[in-house]
Amino acid sequence: MAIEPSEVRHIAELAGLEIEETTVTSLTRELGTILEYVRTLESLDDPSPEMGEPGSEPDSQLREDAPREGAGSAAALANAAEGALGHFRVPRVLRE
Repeated sequence: MAIEPSEVRHIAELAGLEIEETTVTSLTRELGTILEYVRTLESLDDPSPEMGEPGSEPDSQLREDAPREGAGSAAALANAAEGALGHFRVPRVLRE
């Protein structure tokens, strides 16, 4: 399953990238190569257990999960670029 130039344009739009039409061909080829490599990796037989399967727990000791007091709004906003009414203020990233 090859990737189409229209899909490359769509991905660029979703990422908020402006790409020139001359670049679409090379990106299509490069993304196709990456996808083929991923398909090859998926087809390999991996004898290691999946995460969450019995016997797949990491060897390291995990700390006990216990609730604790948070930093609080003032401390969290102390280094914020911009805050408003006790909240982080971030630029809009979605178009309507």
